[in-house]
Amino acid sequence: MWVFSRGTYEVTKDSFYFRLNSRELNVEFRLINTREKEWLLEKLDEPQLDWFTRSVDPMLAETAESPPSRTTMPTK
Repeated sequence: MWVFSRGTYEVTKDSFYFRLNSRELNVEFRLINTREKEWLLEKLDEPQLDWFTRSVDPMLAETAESPPSRTTMPTK
């Protein structure tokens, strides 16, 4: 996973509306509960066509001799 942007958020109308603010993104969303544990995220603003102007290198897999084990995995 990679972090696209860092910024702030604010609740706008009630707990189901929120706005994300960053250098790359300034957009309002609404959460809609469709079923008990299922939610739909709706973008309310017009699309920003210039939000992704710089290219991002793809994350490519690397070859390995064997699957990682607990002893060979990097620790935080």
